[in-house]
Amino acid sequence: MAVRDRRPKVLVLGQEDRAFLAVVRSLGRRGIDVHVGWCPADAVALRSRYVARVHDLPAYTQGDDAWKVALVDLFRREAFDLVIPTNDTTIMPLQAHRAELEPRARIYLISDEAYAICFDKGRTHDFAQEHGVPVPRQMRLALPASPGTIPAESWYPLVLKPLASFTLDDLERKRFVRRVMRPGDLARQLQHFAGAREVLVQEYFPGTGVGVEVLAHEGEVLLAFQHLRVHERPSGGADSYRVSLPLRADMRDAAARMVRALRYTGVIMFEFRMNLDTGAWLLLEINGRFWASLPLCLHAGADFPWYLYRLLVHGERDVPQEYRIGVYCRNWQRDVLWARENLRATGDDRVSLGTLAGGLAHALTGRESSDTFVLDDPAPGVEDLRRMAVRVGRRIWRSGHTAVWSLPPVRRLLAGRARAALRTARQLLFVCKGNVCRSPFAEGYARAVLNHGVAVRSAGLAPKPSRGCPELGIEAARALGVDLREHRSATLTEAMVREADAIFVFDYDGVRRLGDRYPFARPKVFPVGLLMTDGPVEIRDPFGGIADDFSRTYGAIRRAIDTVATPEPARGDLSARAV
Repeated sequence: MAVRDRRPKVLVLGQEDRAFLAVVRSLGRRGIDVHVGWCPADAVALRSRYVARVHDLPAYTQGDDAWKVALVDLFRREAFDLVIPTNDTTIMPLQAHRAELEPRARIYLISDEAYAICFDKGRTHDFAQEHGVPVPRQMRLALPASPGTIPAESWYPLVLKPLASFTLDDLERKRFVRRVMRPGDLARQLQHFAGAREVLVQEYFPGTGVGVEVLAHEGEVLLAFQHLRVHERPSGGADSYRVSLPLRADMRDAAARMVRALRYTGVIMFEFRMNLDTGAWLLLEINGRFWASLPLCLHAGADFPWYLYRLLVHGERDVPQEYRIGVYCRNWQRDVLWARENLRATGDDRVSLGTLAGGLAHALTGRESSDTFVLDDPAPGVEDLRRMAVRVGRRIWRSGHTAVWSLPPVRRLLAGRARAALRTARQLLFVCKGNVCRSPFAEGYARAVLNHGVAVRSAGLAPKPSRGCPELGIEAARALGVDLREHRSATLTEAMVREADAIFVFDYDGVRRLGDRYPFARPKVFPVGLLMTDGPVEIRDPFGGIADDFSRTYGAIRRAIDTVATPEPARGDLSARAV
């Protein structure tokens, strides 16, 4: 076969900037034309000088093959040397349809056996235990369940884990791990798993996160790397500050045993938790994909994406084994969140001032790097800093606005104006972020109680149409007489804004975004909370929350709308459908 006279070309798919951007930079630096797709339009990674082209691909939707047709057509036109999905929501559709897609392109996917184990937290635990790797005590809890089903208080504190962070039928919603400190907190935390058939219950192991990252070929470890989480948010999630460490022989051996048993080919990350005082450790999870701390690996000299490309495209298994020890890497935005949570934390969750000072010393002495800012590709880091500054400015501006709105004389004046707008409107529009929780309920309730011939509709600022309401939202709305079962989200358009006599939003962000997008509409935009003369001005988005959050939000919306209309004594079952 003749060698093609062109630069190598790779398609990188991803929605999370850290690993996604690191893969783009790694391959771009090696002279590869990097195309990207299935990524948010505002991803900072798109600012990278190493992005050769961005492809607009339809989102994955079950029962609709538009995404698959577009991908196959893209594969045919571009003839990529390799396609690399970098996160769960891009991996899962390709893995499920690999039989149809793999003949059309060389796609980096792990084996079905490895996928079944790595992407199911319950099977991960059992697999590790079978191969002699220490894991926390665990039980499977069938749902719904009462708090009394946990066998003994000796389990506390404990951790509740979903079987998977995402499911193929709902890639929009990430399911998070929840820590439960005492038995009295269990009932509330279990509400986060409503709709699931079961949840994993693990004993909490105090310690610090340690990662061992591996590149393997058919069960043989080609490269291993280790890092320690320096800053971990008490609420959980990916770390914001980490450092490269020498490999511990026992952790590397545990990782090698599992890689060998899976006959694994590709990149994989083993997430351990270690007690720094005793040296004891456990395996918590396996990530069968690129990991959030990948930028640290690149800064330390372990170029996993490039080595993976060479392995899969050229069959090269000889990779450097050394990397630099003591290299720090920080994610600026997440570290700001960590610092804020650390200030509020108590006990073992709070980091000492000495540790904070040490982190600043690393930055001042040049011993640390950034997830987003690098000298050869500064634009993503500059954009990251700009967005941080904008967020801080908006937070200050928002706090000032809400403080002014809450002053009793101002609140009464604004409430009078908002009520007058609602009473006199003939075309009424409710707008929230996604049109799946707040605005559809407000639409349905307003249709029931406003009796002056008003036409009511709702829409979302996010460009994601045809989404249904969460089950918890449907139940909370039903309790208040509103049926959201048939609702599907609609995206806000300029025509909707122009036609509306009054537009009601639910928070300051809604006011700002509507005003920025449609300046002509500012005089007719009102926060729903300002219909009331007391209580919170902003009505929070319950999306991703528990049943109590939906009930609280919908109750506040009902009280606000009731200030200008009294519900009919018997109105029956209502339906809220976006026009």
